[in-house]
Amino acid sequence: MKRTIVHLIGAWALVAVAGPSDENARRAAYKARMESLWALEDRIDSTRPQRRDSPARYLNISDNEVREVQLAAFEVLPRSFVSIGTVVTGCPCADGPKCADQVWVVAADKKRSMGLLLSDIDGIWVIGPVQRWWLQRDALAASRESFRSYRDYRKAEEELKLEFPACAALPKKLDRLVNPGAGAAESK
Repeated sequence: MKRTIVHLIGAWALVAVAGPSDENARRAAYKARMESLWALEDRIDSTRPQRRDSPARYLNISDNEVREVQLAAFEVLPRSFVSIGTVVTGCPCADGPKCADQVWVVAADKKRSMGLLLSDIDGIWVIGPVQRWWLQRDALAASRESFRSYRDYRKAEEELKLEFPACAALPKKLDRLVNPGAGAAESK
């Protein structure tokens, strides 16, 4: 009997000791997860598609490219009037290494209008990965009322944030030029 009581007291002591430690670990993990999501949100917010006017491409846009731009815009707003801005060179890295140029368009029909940043990826004008992600985010926000609870909506929003297009990692040779200490640390 004494032995059982001693074991029970020992078990309760372990539970009392383990409890706060587990709670602290859970809180630390939650804090780290939230800080990571906040950093991701800051990066996402800095990529919101918007009109760019420079650096302008030497040749603005060809007739075939106009047709491609219209088809890409019609994917979002069918049978719309499309106003095409200046074609600019360069793309954010999240649109991928095959993205060469971008153009801001405004597609409008009788009911609404919307701006889109289209990308020339691998020689074809399309809705790029970043713009497509923002369209998904807008669709999710518009369907917020269809979720059973706010918690379910936040979970879906968090999952979408984790799918945000990321920039590809730098090749090792280029990474060593950008971060000279990285190569020395790897070789040890």
